[in-house]
Amino acid sequence: MCNVCGDCCVLALRLLRTRTCVLRATGTNFFLFFRRPLRKQDKRACLNDLLALLGNLLYRNSSAQDSFRELHGFALVLPHCATNLHSPFTREWAFLCIRNACEGNELSQQYAASLQPLPNTVVLKDEEMQRAGLEVEVDPVTKKFVVKQPQV
Repeated sequence: MCNVCGDCCVLALRLLRTRTCVLRATGTNFFLFFRRPLRKQDKRACLNDLLALLGNLLYRNSSAQDSFRELHGFALVLPHCATNLHSPFTREWAFLCIRNACEGNELSQQYAASLQPLPNTVVLKDEEMQRAGLEVEVDPVTKKFVVKQPQV
């Protein structure tokens, strides 16, 4: 397989990690290589383009799939699998990345199968649900979603 695709996968993961770190550290969502903060539409487009590039690099490419797994690509991409009403294609591109990372790669499939939700993690935070005083969590025993009212 093409080693260049593996190298490109590494670069795409670094860009995604940089974007995530900047977002966590500053609360703003922009790539470091831009000289100005990006508009919301630009941020979404850059993220979608990056996920699309990564998903396409992973397609039937074992070296890129191995790099993705070894560089914790699952941890970077999985958070984008949640529904985002402002950017619905982000979720779809993230799903494509995960699918292509696992296709034909037994180690990645085993890794993905071993992943578990974090305990006591709120899974879904929706404005309507928050106004209604509801939360969705994963039941640690059944591993199913449970709608709860937070204790006051």
